[in-house]
Amino acid sequence: MMPRSGGCTDGHLLVLPRGHVADFTVDPVVSATTQHRAAELAAEIRRPAADEYPGPMSDPARSVALPPRTLATPSHLTVRSGGRPAESCDRQHSAGTLSTDRRVRPSPTAWQGHHEHARHPVEAAAPAAAAQRPRAPGQSGRYAYPVRSYAHELRIQGHWDEAVTLHECALEAATRAGDSLGQGLAAGNLGSIQRLQGQYAAAVRSQQRARAAYWDAGERLGEANAVHEMGIAQRLCSDYEADRTSQEQAGELYRALGNTFGEANTLHELGTMYYLRGDLRASLAVQRRALAKFQEHGKPYGLAFAYNEVGLVSCLLGDYPAAATHIAHGMSLHGELGNRFGQAYSLKDLGVVEYLTGDHRAALATLTSAVEQHRELDSRYGMGLALTELGTAHRLCGEHATALSTLLQALSLHREFAFRHGEGRTPMEIAVVRDLMGDRTGAQTDLDQALRTHTEYGHRHALTETVLARAELLLRHGETDAALADFRDSLTPARDIGAPLLEARATEGLAHCLLPTDPTTGLARLREAEAIYRRIGAPDLARVEEALRGR
Repeated sequence: MMPRSGGCTDGHLLVLPRGHVADFTVDPVVSATTQHRAAELAAEIRRPAADEYPGPMSDPARSVALPPRTLATPSHLTVRSGGRPAESCDRQHSAGTLSTDRRVRPSPTAWQGHHEHARHPVEAAAPAAAAQRPRAPGQSGRYAYPVRSYAHELRIQGHWDEAVTLHECALEAATRAGDSLGQGLAAGNLGSIQRLQGQYAAAVRSQQRARAAYWDAGERLGEANAVHEMGIAQRLCSDYEADRTSQEQAGELYRALGNTFGEANTLHELGTMYYLRGDLRASLAVQRRALAKFQEHGKPYGLAFAYNEVGLVSCLLGDYPAAATHIAHGMSLHGELGNRFGQAYSLKDLGVVEYLTGDHRAALATLTSAVEQHRELDSRYGMGLALTELGTAHRLCGEHATALSTLLQALSLHREFAFRHGEGRTPMEIAVVRDLMGDRTGAQTDLDQALRTHTEYGHRHALTETVLARAELLLRHGETDAALADFRDSLTPARDIGAPLLEARATEGLAHCLLPTDPTTGLARLREAEAIYRRIGAPDLARVEEALRGR
């Protein structure tokens, strides 16, 4: 790789990363890694005769040097044309990314890519990249294939900027070579990372490019994966119908290939989409099917996230013990896989269960840990989700000023990523806090914003919750007639979507509105609310029991 700005001795090539260490001795691992890649480049330039290096090195790697931006090299490190290739590392690449070129086979020796105390995931992945060698110079996929060894480690550890650099380089190399399969691999991996970074429109475009490239290469499994990933990005753009269509198309492709693991992934995504739309029973049914398929095929990565989703939906359906159990299973699996990204989401989900079951201080600690872990990973989308729940926990602990500050941070992040569900849910929480702090005008403005967002995007659960929040605000200020109408409007959808906590809150609100004028009906409603709170184990039960004792 020639430096674009010159500065290299004539007759030499330089492996040129984006950063530098002061000299060769500052960081031996970085220096050694750079030398390793320089040797790979030398192997690309000078391909020795087949009998010169026996075994795996008989056909040296034909790849470009692809150093991630945090792996630096001293500026004086150079490699002469004709340099000797690096010693072969006969190890298998990390699991978790699709091998679509069936003519390329990694060595059977397992590479343990997940090291909890590794200084940087690329340091563990770098030897594996050198081992992924195509069998013949003309094979498709040869430019992108070495990059795949890095991809999984970079993804699960949150080093997404480095991953983008790798995949962009691979995509450029594959495009120049006219390598359709390589383009599909690189564009698909790039789109996945762009999605994690919150660049959803860019992610959709990358997956569209991957789909077209896979089609040209006749690689139907890659095409299915690209369509599936494209749907996830569409869902994050709040285009739920497009996501549904993409997942149905991907599912058809997977079924035609007999790929039940791919089917499990599409089911998992459909379950997430149903959850956001408020179709909780449908979400749980689909997520359980996905969970069973992941268990059947022993896919721990998908299984861990399926446990998270089943736990989250179970929580909204009022089954808190099941929610806690599934989330704990997911967190344990994420830990075994070294997936800090998944662990952060598990912490967020666990915190929600804790505050819904009344353990507000525990929730505060758990959600603080979730926010910090997302911050360390630079997962701004995940941090926004965790901050919304943390703000709710602060409110429940009576820390209103801190709650407001936290929720405003969350809203800023949701707007940054155009995450519409968060742009509705968070203003609702802000409205509750503002009202408790005496800012009723601000609270009403935030509630109006939340109602508009959820109505526009069809978030049934969130919309019902927001109408309830408005009703409770009206009741606190003595506007009983207006509150009564909102409680009635929220009761039917709460029952329809199977959200017992919302149903209980609506029923309790109706009771308090009716008690002054119709005590018999009001008491009946209050007892209905008591029964629901008792059944799901909600801490609100104590409040209703006290109200009944006063009667």
